[in-house]
Amino acid sequence: MLYKVGKKGEMNYWTAWTVGNFVFKEWGQVGGKAQTDMYEASPKNVGRTNETSAEEQARVEVLALFKKQHDVKHYRPTQEEAQEFKGNCIVPRRIKKLQGLSLRRPNVLFHKT
Repeated sequence: MLYKVGKKGEMNYWTAWTVGNFVFKEWGQVGGKAQTDMYEASPKNVGRTNETSAEEQARVEVLALFKKQHDVKHYRPTQEEAQEFKGNCIVPRRIKKLQGLSLRRPNVLFHKT
Protein backbone atom coordinates (compact mmCIF):
# COMPACT_ATOMS: atom_id res chain seq x y z
CA MET A 1 0.00 0.00 0.00
CA LEU A 2 1.25 3.48 -0.89
CA TYR A 3 0.30 6.84 0.66
CA LYS A 4 0.17 10.45 -0.48
CA VAL A 5 -0.90 13.72 1.15
CA GLY A 6 -3.52 15.44 -1.01
CA LYS A 7 -3.81 19.13 -1.91
CA LYS A 8 -6.14 19.79 1.03
CA GLY A 9 -3.97 17.89 3.52
CA GLU A 10 -5.93 14.63 3.46
CA MET A 11 -4.08 11.28 3.47
CA ASN A 12 -4.76 9.21 0.34
CA TYR A 13 -3.79 5.60 -0.33
CA TRP A 14 -3.34 3.41 -3.38
CA THR A 15 -2.77 -0.33 -3.70
CA ALA A 16 -2.85 -3.06 -6.35
CA TRP A 17 -2.79 -6.85 -6.35
CA THR A 18 -3.38 -9.85 -8.59
CA VAL A 19 -5.68 -12.83 -8.43
CA GLY A 20 -4.72 -15.21 -11.21
CA ASN A 21 -4.58 -13.12 -14.36
CA PHE A 22 -6.76 -10.32 -12.95
CA VAL A 23 -5.26 -7.01 -11.76
CA PHE A 24 -7.11 -5.17 -8.99
CA LYS A 25 -6.50 -1.54 -7.97
CA GLU A 26 -7.95 0.30 -4.97
CA TRP A 27 -7.52 3.94 -3.95
CA GLY A 28 -9.16 6.62 -1.85
CA GLN A 29 -8.82 8.60 1.36
CA VAL A 30 -7.63 6.79 4.47
CA GLY A 31 -10.75 6.07 6.53
CA GLY A 32 -12.99 7.08 3.62
CA LYS A 33 -14.82 5.36 0.82
CA ALA A 34 -12.62 3.26 -1.47
CA GLN A 35 -12.71 3.15 -5.26
CA THR A 36 -11.73 -0.03 -7.08
CA ASP A 37 -10.89 -1.05 -10.62
CA MET A 38 -10.20 -4.45 -12.15
CA TYR A 39 -9.02 -5.70 -15.52
CA GLU A 40 -7.76 -8.92 -17.04
CA ALA A 41 -4.14 -9.15 -18.11
CA SER A 42 -3.45 -10.97 -21.36
CA PRO A 43 -0.44 -13.12 -22.28
CA LYS A 44 2.32 -11.39 -24.24
CA ASN A 45 4.61 -12.65 -27.01
CA VAL A 46 2.88 -16.02 -27.29
CA GLY A 47 5.06 -18.57 -29.10
CA ARG A 48 8.30 -16.63 -28.58
CA THR A 49 11.19 -17.17 -26.21
CA ASN A 50 10.18 -14.15 -24.08
CA GLU A 51 6.58 -15.33 -23.74
CA THR A 52 4.72 -14.45 -20.53
CA SER A 53 1.55 -16.14 -19.35
CA ALA A 54 -1.45 -14.07 -18.32
CA GLU A 55 -0.61 -14.60 -14.62
CA GLU A 56 3.03 -13.56 -15.10
CA GLN A 57 1.93 -10.52 -17.10
CA ALA A 58 -0.50 -9.50 -14.34
CA ARG A 59 2.37 -9.55 -11.80
CA VAL A 60 4.60 -7.53 -14.14
CA GLU A 61 1.84 -4.95 -14.64
CA VAL A 62 1.27 -4.57 -10.88
CA LEU A 63 4.99 -3.94 -10.35
CA ALA A 64 4.92 -1.33 -13.14
CA LEU A 65 1.86 0.33 -11.59
CA PHE A 66 3.60 0.57 -8.19
CA LYS A 67 6.70 2.07 -9.81
CA LYS A 68 4.59 4.65 -11.68
CA GLN A 69 2.64 5.65 -8.56
CA HIS A 70 5.88 6.07 -6.62
CA ASP A 71 7.89 7.89 -9.31
CA VAL A 72 5.25 9.94 -11.15
CA LYS A 73 2.31 10.29 -8.77
CA HIS A 74 4.55 10.73 -5.69
CA TYR A 75 3.00 8.05 -3.47
CA ARG A 76 5.22 6.73 -0.64
CA PRO A 77 5.38 3.39 1.28
CA THR A 78 4.46 4.85 4.70
CA GLN A 79 2.27 7.68 5.94
CA GLU A 80 5.29 9.23 7.67
CA GLU A 81 7.26 9.33 4.41
CA ALA A 82 4.25 10.83 2.64
CA GLN A 83 4.08 13.61 5.26
CA GLU A 84 7.82 14.31 4.82
CA PHE A 85 7.54 14.31 1.03
CA LYS A 86 4.51 16.63 0.97
CA GLY A 87 5.27 19.82 -0.89
CA ASN A 88 8.51 18.59 -2.46
CA CYS A 89 6.78 17.64 -5.68
CA ILE A 90 4.69 20.76 -6.25
CA VAL A 91 5.64 22.38 -9.54
CA PRO A 92 3.02 24.38 -11.42
CA ARG A 93 1.88 22.62 -14.58
CA ARG A 94 2.70 25.60 -16.77
CA ILE A 95 6.29 25.60 -15.65
CA LYS A 96 6.54 21.85 -16.26
CA LYS A 97 5.40 22.36 -19.85
CA LEU A 98 7.85 25.21 -20.42
CA GLN A 99 10.89 23.51 -18.92
CA GLY A 100 13.53 23.13 -21.58
CA LEU A 101 12.16 25.96 -23.72
CA SER A 102 14.02 29.20 -24.02
CA LEU A 103 11.92 32.16 -22.93
CA ARG A 104 14.27 34.73 -24.50
CA ARG A 105 13.03 36.75 -27.41
CA PRO A 106 14.56 35.65 -30.68
CA ASN A 107 17.05 38.02 -32.27
CA VAL A 108 15.09 39.30 -35.22
CA LEU A 109 16.32 42.17 -37.33
CA PHE A 110 13.66 44.49 -38.62
CA HIS A 111 14.36 46.30 -41.85
CA LYS A 112 12.84 49.68 -42.50
CA THR A 113 11.65 49.99 -46.02
